[in-house]
Amino acid sequence: FLSDFSTRLEEQLKVLQENNIASIEDGSNNEFRLKVSEYLHQGTLLEIREHFAKIIPKHKKIIVLIDNLDKSWRENAKTNILSKYILGLLGVSGRIVKELEVIKNVKTNLSFHLTLFLRSDIFRFVRMNAREPDKIEVSKLKWDDKEILFRIIEQRFIELSNNEFTAADLWEKFIVKTVDGKDVKDYIINVIIPRPRDIINFIKMAKDIAVSRGHEKIEEIDIKTAYKEYSVWVFTSFIVENGITVKQMEDFMYELLGSTTIITKEEIAEKMQKVAIDVSIIDKFIDHLVDLTIVGRETKTDHFEYEYDMDTSKKLKILGEKLSSNRYRIHNALVPYLECT
Repeated sequence: FLSDFSTRLEEQLKVLQENNIASIEDGSNNEFRLKVSEYLHQGTLLEIREHFAKIIPKHKKIIVLIDNLDKSWRENAKTNILSKYILGLLGVSGRIVKELEVIKNVKTNLSFHLTLFLRSDIFRFVRMNAREPDKIEVSKLKWDDKEILFRIIEQRFIELSNNEFTAADLWEKFIVKTVDGKDVKDYIINVIIPRPRDIINFIKMAKDIAVSRGHEKIEEIDIKTAYKEYSVWVFTSFIVENGITVKQMEDFMYELLGSTTIITKEEIAEKMQKVAIDVSIIDKFIDHLVDLTIVGRETKTDHFEYEYDMDTSKKLKILGEKLSSNRYRIHNALVPYLECT
């Protein structure tokens, strides 16, 4: 299992070939599938069943956690295929339970749980490919509470110090209290996208900058420099995570350079034309920009909201339409890199 997936797949195909069932020419498709299943069950799956036979009588519960599926979700990846693969993982849990309900002719009363951790942008694609998206069981990790988000940093800090320091020590001894006259936490939360990976990257950048400058604590200038570096990182991640061709999105994003932070629908249309994106899909394209939190919608006069939770998309869109607003605000996370005014 340490070899990559393609190598393991080749090994399985070789087994099928050696047993003369790598072709369906001599039999029906159903027979072929049965033979494939039979040979696969003779190897690893049989060993897994035997292993479970030893542990299930004692525990009666199996929990499988799957993470890091986003590692394959990168530029030029076949996202439709990956989405279906993830849906397959979600759908297979019921079949696993049936496989393990009776082991060695003994009913197990097994409790089986399969959990996948997914980024919200990946889940968006998965849901688009699902026949019945409403039937996918989802628990959303929301980060709209500032204190919960900062706990991620505080807990890591405590663990790395082997419990020598407390969360309060982090803010009292190791990070400046204010930036531009604002509480440092308020400053950070205002410039990042509120997600764990963003706050972790931001604080890590600030720490590395402070260390390289020989500072005993993270100073105001270190936070501001980290903001600029973080902005570059966000810009790159937006290009990779988008669903349009990477080239088009990259060109569009560069068209935002030097623009004002508040941008109109007409200005978006002009920039789309410059990079050969069909202007007839402007509403869909703006929805896409909002989905990615590149821009926020104006929901009240001079008040813009960002779609951090996909369930709020319809609400924010309706509020914008009722205001008859055609204005959008570029996210603060992008402002330094794009040099917006």
